[in-house]
Amino acid sequence: MKNELKLTFPALFDESVKNHGQANFLSFVDEKPLTFDEVNSEVEKLKALLSKHGIKKGDRLAILSVNMPNWGISYLAITFIGAVVVPILPDFHESEIENILKHSGVKGIFVSDKLRGKI
Repeated sequence: MKNELKLTFPALFDESVKNHGQANFLSFVDEKPLTFDEVNSEVEKLKALLSKHGIKKGDRLAILSVNMPNWGISYLAITFIGAVVVPILPDFHESEIENILKHSGVKGIFVSDKLRGKI
């Protein structure tokens, strides 16, 4: 039983980082791909920042973003500390976004630069 692999998302990600650290994990058009090690480093930094700001297990954080690597990094960091992601599609109208933010009880929101005008 000691060698059992934990089947949680964070445990599976940690195992992938150990086994494939230098392999590409995330990429974006016309940008250098990010390796498992690089993404893990960014996720750890963001987890620490979230904890520093009092975000804990069960808290809700929204992500309003275009498709980009930071979306994935934010998602991983939020879920790995046990918080809940409230994803918001970028094509939602401002009133829909306001409604989601109001009723979901989020403690914060990650917003990509292109979408700041919507909040």
